[in-house]
Amino acid sequence: MFSLKNNEIKQMIVDPEKLGLKKPEIKDIQIKTKDEAIEAFISVLKNTANNAMIEITALNAAGGLIVANVANNFEEGIEIALETIKSGVAYSLFEDFVRYCGDIKKLEGFD
Repeated sequence: MFSLKNNEIKQMIVDPEKLGLKKPEIKDIQIKTKDEAIEAFISVLKNTANNAMIEITALNAAGGLIVANVANNFEEGIEIALETIKSGVAYSLFEDFVRYCGDIKKLEGFD
């Protein structure tokens, strides 16, 4: 990964294990169909997905939180992301988004 901060470019390798996460097995995060992708996305937001999917999502979210200046580093970003998922806030915000943009009934059947 490359980052640009204060006109300085830094290169780093993001190792989940060095950030306190388990390195996932590909079989635990692999998606084969559109329906599986939708189910996985919703299950992560509901905190019902397998741990590998939740952690890899938190790692990706941490990168976004750093870019948005919400987190200062990956450790902080992961902590924010995991708490947002585990507390139910992530799914609640997603429901609000769907309700605002479309038909909340489309989420029925994903419990």
